[in-house]
Amino acid sequence: MRSYNKKFVYFICLVSAMGGLLFGYDWVVIGGAKPFYELYFDIADVPAMQGLAMSVALLGCLIGAMVAGMMADRYGRKPLLIISAFIFLSSAYATGAFSVFSWFLVARFLGGIGIGIASGLSPMYIAEVAPASIRGKLVSLNQLTIVLGILGAQITNWLIAEPIPADFSLADICASWNGQMGWRWMFWAAAFPAAIFLLLACFIPESPRWLAMKGKEGKAWNVLSKIGGDDYAGQELRLVEETGSSKSEGGLRLLFSRPFRKVLVLGIIVAVFQQWCGTNVIFNYAQEIFQSAGYSLGDVLFNIVVTGVANVIFTFVAIYTVERLGRRILMLLGAGGLAGIYLILGTCYFFEVSGFFMVAGTWNFILGAAVGIYTHMLPGFIMGYYLVSTTTVSEFVAAMEKMHIPQKIVIPMSVVFRFFPTVKEEYAAIRDAMKMRGITTLSSPMKMLEYRVVPLMMSIAKIGEELSAAALTRGLGAPQKRTNICKIGFGPLDIFFFLLAIPCWIGFFIC
Repeated sequence: MRSYNKKFVYFICLVSAMGGLLFGYDWVVIGGAKPFYELYFDIADVPAMQGLAMSVALLGCLIGAMVAGMMADRYGRKPLLIISAFIFLSSAYATGAFSVFSWFLVARFLGGIGIGIASGLSPMYIAEVAPASIRGKLVSLNQLTIVLGILGAQITNWLIAEPIPADFSLADICASWNGQMGWRWMFWAAAFPAAIFLLLACFIPESPRWLAMKGKEGKAWNVLSKIGGDDYAGQELRLVEETGSSKSEGGLRLLFSRPFRKVLVLGIIVAVFQQWCGTNVIFNYAQEIFQSAGYSLGDVLFNIVVTGVANVIFTFVAIYTVERLGRRILMLLGAGGLAGIYLILGTCYFFEVSGFFMVAGTWNFILGAAVGIYTHMLPGFIMGYYLVSTTTVSEFVAAMEKMHIPQKIVIPMSVVFRFFPTVKEEYAAIRDAMKMRGITTLSSPMKMLEYRVVPLMMSIAKIGEELSAAALTRGLGAPQKRTNICKIGFGPLDIFFFLLAIPCWIGFFIC
């Protein structure tokens, strides 16, 4: 298996994916700010102006998406990423700064252009720089950052907004901090990740595929060799050359020809229904939806966060099940689930039900517990998994020795460090062996307990002893100092996450 410079690849893909993060944030942030800026601009009773404030960003998105591909082909992917970051930064500041509704619309239109550019450019750049073996995973990273941006906007709105007493009138809300400054900070908060995106985008390389297509093979070779070495660079350049030389004449005529007509129609229908399923309504008009369901304005923002948490959770579910279940089954499950949910909600709204199905305290408790688990426990699990899966024992030992940790702690920690991945591999082997014998969880639950859990428990003790012996065999605990070739220090990914953590800490202390 070819080895790649994964730190470099992940760094440049994460930077590009920040366009998706800002896309999600800018798309949804207006839903939380809506009840406050409408009162500020005195458009709460003017449906036309309300709709215009929501839809003007979509017009900008359309323009941005139309020009992004053409400009990226002419000027390159990197300059467009930098431009989109600058647009997001400018739009975030301007939307919150303007006190005239017409200029507010201009700023939202500008943000829509940034969304249009980022929505097409970020996955394109990732697909062109990522090696084929991990391309699918890294491209899906862009969609993940979009839903994380959506959740980030919802949480930010919830944290920024001050509690609203139940007896507050619309005039009181307009005169409050939420109505005068709170909605501005909801938009301004996007300036922090946008500034980081703008800064880091200056340090990522241009797409090697674009460089090769423009005849800049030397620069393309430098980027590709940094990703996977000289052999990989030569292979990818030959592939780009073959692809470019074998290009057939395309255009709209080819797109609408008989062989592609059915696929085109199906693709358009799926895309239309994907947007028509209610996603935009839920995220952008959550205020009206939740207030109609019986929630007060003070509780609306928290319930919007709950929808974002569910969105993120099931994005992870989709990523990990799409290869097993297939695209068609997931689409059918999603469509069927939405149909059932909308039927229940529509029935409740029609009969003016605001009890069990809509605002039951039990459901609030369950959802609150889910949010608590997500915000407090899941980050720790994620960081632990990332540490164990991306760090070798040698790197871990080198880091411990650099911090002058005693050997009495280093040895058992190094054993534990390899213990859980080894147990996971052992369980996978036992599971595959049982599948070959036709013993599955659903068909034979008791046999699964007997033939999977019991052998695993017996293996755990053996694994611990073997790992301890292996650690001692490799010289851990010896009186002489061991040599270690691992270099421990800050890399591009460390700098990226450090810069990303700065605005998070600032926002935490401000809030």
